[in-house]
Amino acid sequence: MLLLDEAGKPARPWLTVIEDDYSRSIAALRLTFQEPTALTTALALRQAIWRKEDPHWQICGIPSVFYTDHGSDFTSKHMEQVAADLGIELIFSEKGGPCGRGKIERFFRSVNELFLQDIPGYAPTGYKAVEARLTLPAFEQKFRTWLLSDYHHRLHSETKCTPVERWERGGFVPRMPDSLDLLLLTVARTRRVQQDGIRFQGQRYIDSNLAAYVKEEVLIRYDPVDMAVIHVFYQDRFLCRAICQELSGQTVSLKEIEKARHGVPGVGKTRSAREYARWDGLSSLFPEELFTLVGRRHLDDQFPHKPFASPGSPTYAEVLPCRTVYYTAPVAASTPRIEREVMSLSASLSYLVEAAEHASRGRDDILMAYRLPKRTELVIVDEADRLKMAGLEQLRDIYDRGNFGLVLIGQPGLEKRLARYSQLYSRVGFVHQFHVLSQDETRWLLEQRWNHLGMHIRVDDFTDQEALAAIVRITGGNFRVIHRLLMQVERILEINQMRAVTKEVVEAARENLVLGQA
Repeated sequence: MLLLDEAGKPARPWLTVIEDDYSRSIAALRLTFQEPTALTTALALRQAIWRKEDPHWQICGIPSVFYTDHGSDFTSKHMEQVAADLGIELIFSEKGGPCGRGKIERFFRSVNELFLQDIPGYAPTGYKAVEARLTLPAFEQKFRTWLLSDYHHRLHSETKCTPVERWERGGFVPRMPDSLDLLLLTVARTRRVQQDGIRFQGQRYIDSNLAAYVKEEVLIRYDPVDMAVIHVFYQDRFLCRAICQELSGQTVSLKEIEKARHGVPGVGKTRSAREYARWDGLSSLFPEELFTLVGRRHLDDQFPHKPFASPGSPTYAEVLPCRTVYYTAPVAASTPRIEREVMSLSASLSYLVEAAEHASRGRDDILMAYRLPKRTELVIVDEADRLKMAGLEQLRDIYDRGNFGLVLIGQPGLEKRLARYSQLYSRVGFVHQFHVLSQDETRWLLEQRWNHLGMHIRVDDFTDQEALAAIVRITGGNFRVIHRLLMQVERILEINQMRAVTKEVVEAARENLVLGQA
């Protein structure tokens, strides 16, 4: 089976399943792109034992015997500790042979024959012409629906009964534990309890019991599939279940939290800002000497500069409407450097706009370079999360003095950081989050690019639609990946003197790209 991973690339998932020997019901399943480990197997066992939120999935309880293969993910000290603590007898199959595992092997065969063959991305052994279409969450939802609505209600040839009926027969009451915290992942480092709770993965977890343990070190256990709750231990004793209010009432995985914290790269924040400011065309016209000039203490001075004299430079008509400065915050910067660079760029833009105004009137005067710019209306600061509090306060001071708007571009969570500083946060008008492009938006963007190349996308042309679908699938709406992929497509078209974009051209362009994790 081929699915789309987080980067939009095809990958084979790993399925861990725990089956009830008596009823042949499935008690737990875990789907990941990573090979199983002892800890992920322990989490699957935790799911098998604990009661499920879905009322149609009633299989639960501590097994008397846990029969597994001889993989390293099962024969670990951690699993032995779990089995001893819960009173489970561990039995391992013989190395190198499936003998004794026929029941679970039969289930996997049923999955292949009854479910996978109807799912997009099904890739039997030796079959290579497969296109991955589903993401892991979408596939897991389909698989779970099939399991609970079809497989559990299908007559079993050996038991002569459906798994659900056999499980419910005889009024069996499963043995339930008081706690399954041993089966949770443990954070390698302890956490210190703060006045407002425990901070973990960018979230705040609270419980009334934590009030008596402020500034104490505690141990955290958690399930990476559900980060709404963490289990807190103090001196090896269970203390409480701390809840994140922002995540309570919903199931949020660790990967979703990390993606929310760091954002999705390549969604077009930087490109949008530079295009809005027309910065690629403007920055080449700026006089470098002006950076030194505006750093002096006097207010202004005369500065001869002919920005429109060189051939190939933008015309004054293109510069006249420009009023926006684009600034990328450095990784490490002092407040004087931020002041100097922002004001220098603002002064340069004002100088350039005034030169365009004079050129539009046919004048060629020596202009004044103002230290406090008069024609800058907006300053966009990219990578704002690089700045420390002193740097952000410096921007606030420039904003107060400059009489222009200020936009901060950064990763998700920047607004929460600003919220701690009332003087700065009170000036924030609104917060907007960038998202990847939808399929319709991606198709519209591609149509514009096609038209720019002198080609047209035809709705009734299968080749055009196939190429479009391939680009949408590969890029996943990521603006940066779309831009890089189209550059390779145009390069291939030029080298091969082609006039049509086909699926084969797109796939060839994809092979030349190195795509990281989204």
